[in-house]
Amino acid sequence: MLFRLLLATAVVIKAAIVHPDTPNYLSRKLRDLRMSLTDRVGEFLAAYPQRMFSAMELQGVLSYMIQPYLVDAKNNRDEPIVVAPMSIIKMLASVCAYPSHYHLLALRFAWNERRGTLIELLVSPLSWAGLTPHMLNTIRKALLNLLTLADEQLNYTDLDYENIPLEKSRNYGTSLVVAHIQPIIQFLADAVNSSEMKFSQSNLDLLSKLSIYTPDGDLARNMASTILGHLERKLPREATSKKLLDVLGSLMRTVKGSKEFLRRVGPLFSKVEGRTCREPLVRIVEGLQANPEVSDDIKDLLGLVSDLESWDRSRVDEPDQDRRHAAYARLNDVSLDWSISLDDSTSVLLFVDARLDVYLLL
Repeated sequence: MLFRLLLATAVVIKAAIVHPDTPNYLSRKLRDLRMSLTDRVGEFLAAYPQRMFSAMELQGVLSYMIQPYLVDAKNNRDEPIVVAPMSIIKMLASVCAYPSHYHLLALRFAWNERRGTLIELLVSPLSWAGLTPHMLNTIRKALLNLLTLADEQLNYTDLDYENIPLEKSRNYGTSLVVAHIQPIIQFLADAVNSSEMKFSQSNLDLLSKLSIYTPDGDLARNMASTILGHLERKLPREATSKKLLDVLGSLMRTVKGSKEFLRRVGPLFSKVEGRTCREPLVRIVEGLQANPEVSDDIKDLLGLVSDLESWDRSRVDEPDQDRRHAAYARLNDVSLDWSISLDDSTSVLLFVDARLDVYLLL
């Protein structure tokens, strides 16, 4: 009953706003009331997180709370997008706190001869010049909820939902985000490229979870090159360094122009200390090893680097002696075989010292 009262209020507000005889001063008050109404929807979800919604109720939300207030806009690349006001962004973000309602974000709607989904409305402002700091913080928090909260039972209606590709290894919220990752990853890439001194921790939290899904090898290269430049100049504190190295490890799997990174990753082994950061540093090597651009001969050598820096997963700060000793035994064979053909621009300098720091001159 309470939710239907909110819907009835939305119907009255819409009718009053569009009525030609509504005076301007009252229109402004009605818009304030509309914003308050969407806040009440968020509070309702918080009070009744397990409440199921009928198709009629959801269609009412689309018809009276969302669609009347959408506007056409252009993104930062002059492409057409549909943008929702902050009140609707907040309402959609409130849905992201409750995994049992995540399927609502896959609801399709029609507007001005265009079709879209509610998740698109949530992320499209990331590529919009009108994005405000408050809107950005709301969207980032919503995305982190989608990426981290465990699945719950979803209750679909007979309305039209987008078909979201699912994988067993990730929750439904992550699948939603990945299905619409382009504006998110482009925003994060732009943020990385504009970071002169330090990275936003909120952006870095998102990037550490999403970099593995970067769909564009050129975009991955731009981000990776910028992050590496920061690490080459000065290592940040350990927690930030670990996140940046984790991001690089994910990007290396799809990055284009891998030769550049074969050159630049090696010297980091002489700067990065401690297992916390050296393990993700090795994952960068493993990421390059998985990159289809890298030749099989180089992949074998990168595998040797990974073995020389292996750690015992069952113990704290202890190396995996068996793997490291086996790798050392192979070093002599590698040093006697310099048949691998590389041009000067792809030389990889790695070095082996008494602490098992790894550098090999290919």
